[in-house]
Amino acid sequence: MADLTYHGGTSGKTLHAQILDVGDNVVDMPAGTAERSAVYGFDASDLTAAGVATGLYKPPVLVGSAAGHDVTDAVDGHMEEFYFDATAVTVINGIQRAAELAITAKGLTALTADEVVVERTFYVGHSGNTARNIITLNTWTSGTVTIAVDFSGILNEGTVIQTVDTAVVTNDATQVVVATTSLRIHKGLEQALFDVASIDATTAHTVKTTITTTDSQTLSLTGRLDVE
Repeated sequence: MADLTYHGGTSGKTLHAQILDVGDNVVDMPAGTAERSAVYGFDASDLTAAGVATGLYKPPVLVGSAAGHDVTDAVDGHMEEFYFDATAVTVINGIQRAAELAITAKGLTALTADEVVVERTFYVGHSGNTARNIITLNTWTSGTVTIAVDFSGILNEGTVIQTVDTAVVTNDATQVVVATTSLRIHKGLEQALFDVASIDATTAHTVKTTITTTDSQTLSLTGRLDVE
């Protein structure tokens, strides 16, 4: 079975996929055999041979061969979206998986399966850039505490977090900035996570987190952290 398959409905066709990368490459789709003769497909090696660039694709399927490809070829349909990393193919199911693969491929902010309780998570308020809740913690003198910031309330439809750019925790009384580390994205792609160094001052702190989304928007959320 090919890495990528397409059901043409009728056997015996000559089909190819127009990849629509920077080189507008095309790849032949040989038919299957026997009871699967109407199923066409190709492998990652065929994409490599055609010089297809790394990326996310949902190519139209055209009637005819790659060798005789013409922009006027009849359209038979579209293949399922897939991600090609120059050596292998991964079929995409939904925007979250697509974005996760794209983020990983670009070497951007790390993804994590860490789960943070709601009591340590900021949520978007009515104003859009201020959290609706306050996080309260006891002082701690060693180690770190993980904070989550949920941006789902202000993300545009169909977009997710691509990078966590900054997470700044400031003592309101002294304006001293507390160290934050391990900026990362929760696997659900709508929460930013980071670790906060020890805080032994019983006072309010302002937490401002800035992200970039997959549609190139820069978003910030500010919340209040009370340390008792």
